[in-house]
Amino acid sequence: MKRALLFAFYSFISLAWAQAQTCTPAQNFPDTAIAIPPSWSPLRLMAGIQDTACVGQYFEFTLSIKAPAAIPGLPGVTVNSIAIPAANGVANMPQGMTYVCNPPNCVFPRDTVACIKMFGIPNNPADVGQKDLTLSLTINTSFGQLSNIPYPNAQLDPGGHYYLHVKPTGSSNCFVSSDREADLPVTGLYSRPNPTSGYTQIQANVLQAGQYEFRVTDLAGAVLHRRMLQLYHGDNVIDFDGSHLPAGMYLYSLNNGSRAVTEKLIISRR
Repeated sequence: MKRALLFAFYSFISLAWAQAQTCTPAQNFPDTAIAIPPSWSPLRLMAGIQDTACVGQYFEFTLSIKAPAAIPGLPGVTVNSIAIPAANGVANMPQGMTYVCNPPNCVFPRDTVACIKMFGIPNNPADVGQKDLTLSLTINTSFGQLSNIPYPNAQLDPGGHYYLHVKPTGSSNCFVSSDREADLPVTGLYSRPNPTSGYTQIQANVLQAGQYEFRVTDLAGAVLHRRMLQLYHGDNVIDFDGSHLPAGMYLYSLNNGSRAVTEKLIISRR
């Protein structure tokens, strides 16, 4: 009896948490785009899911969707809407994560921008690695329904993927949600200039003085730069020269041994 009551309690909490979640679609949606951010492909190196999930730590990712007016290769077929199931519509999500849509029924009419928020706390160490997230789409057209179409796929998004990198508990580069920053040792972490051609200054407002590890990695987690710093309460400035790195997106973090704060750095040489 106690076990049944405990299960019902946690089910209620999980349901209430999911119902409290929502997402805001991206603004200024390009006419030719289907999703923002666009999926990763060899031709779009800066797209896809840029943040890293860690086992035991909250993670969220919002994908904005706009139903296309037509389907490539099917001339004369008009799209009325696209939809995913309100449950079990995202394949390969880590255990402990779920999703909600805006609108809540997960039906996205043509020429409107909607969104899907994937969120939760990955809780299974077996999920460590690369997860290829895929939506199961139903496309309602002027000629009827096309069901169980994976997205990204070769027809709507050639070569596209939404890879979610899941790291073990305590890894660096873990996603940090803005509503969970109150108990972090560092706030106001940013770099100027960003993008940069190489040299940048990283500003950090430190709440707890002490020894911090400063680390720069690529998006796959490979450590490119690491050094220990003595930081003081208040504003601190950290110099970093990335002129030896190829153009692209990188992650930099400050770690005091118990918590890490991570931000993005773009190196551009245009």
